[in-house]
Amino acid sequence: MGGLISTRLLVFVSRYTGEVVGMAIVKAISIKQPWAWCIVHGLKPVENRSWKTKLRGRVLIHAGKKFDQAGFEWLLENKLIPVESKKDQFLFGGIVGEAEIVDCVEDLDSIWFSGPYGFLLESVREHSFMPLRGQLGFFNVDTSTLEE
Repeated sequence: MGGLISTRLLVFVSRYTGEVVGMAIVKAISIKQPWAWCIVHGLKPVENRSWKTKLRGRVLIHAGKKFDQAGFEWLLENKLIPVESKKDQFLFGGIVGEAEIVDCVEDLDSIWFSGPYGFLLESVREHSFMPLRGQLGFFNVDTSTLEE
């Protein structure tokens, strides 16, 4: 089975004008920096979570407002990001890209997997920053409200 569809179009008819109005609803997931940066730059192909998902398909990558300092230091020590990187160079509190979730695994031979569950990501694209408040878990985003 292919999993759940992550995007949908909601159609409404205005009771005042009779005009058909559509909204493209896309799922998003909020990720701490510097991990969101690593994902949208194609370095990190898995997002670790304590919960599993059946969701498959496109999700927006939201850079949360929190910063994982220990993770940042690990990235620097292992030369996985530029040595001159600084915390204030990362974007916080908005959409920074998108990816396709293709699977959820409990085991993966990768330096990026720490489990207990990993969402495998493909077709990653960086977006220009779009401010948006994040939420826990997957959350719906009406893409018509986003401004690039």
